[in-house]
Amino acid sequence: MESGILRGDISVNNIIITEPVKADGYKGMLIDLDLARDITKGPSGTRHRTGTIEFMAIGVLLGRQHTYRHDLESFLYVFIWLCFVYGPKGKGKKPTNALQDWSTFGRTFKSRAKVKFCDMGIGFQLLMEDYPAVCGECVKQFITTIHDILFKVRPGVEVQPHEYTPEEPDAMYGPILEAFEKTIREIREQGWGPQN
Repeated sequence: MESGILRGDISVNNIIITEPVKADGYKGMLIDLDLARDITKGPSGTRHRTGTIEFMAIGVLLGRQHTYRHDLESFLYVFIWLCFVYGPKGKGKKPTNALQDWSTFGRTFKSRAKVKFCDMGIGFQLLMEDYPAVCGECVKQFITTIHDILFKVRPGVEVQPHEYTPEEPDAMYGPILEAFEKTIREIREQGWGPQN
């Protein structure tokens, strides 16, 4: 949120992993910013649903005003997709039935939102039963942690978990960044991936 930009279209095709030495220390970047919006200029007023259907947040599918929380939710869908479809070796395979439903179930945005609402609610444990063990327990725990940050029921909060967006972005970004760091440490300890 430091950049003041809502991404708007987070998908497997809009995230690149870089070599930190060649990219000013950055290890990953979001590209294809044609749908991004400067939040310092206030709400756009538009309710257009733009982006890649499989990774759209529930609120976006329902036509709600786009928030930073929706971008975080899209990241969660990307991580799930990467594990279930590509795995650690990056070889694509056919999406599971549940993931196919994110893009093909029904013909309306609302029907697709209902599928994700179920998958991120009571169906989350069923979805994760198909998690490929080859991706590692620490990555599974990472996905579960991000899910819990975004979708947990909060006592005293009257909105549905998928609609809850704290006014202070760090309330969600902070725990998510901590989960990233923890998972990266665990992956390195297990000897996966680059060690720097």
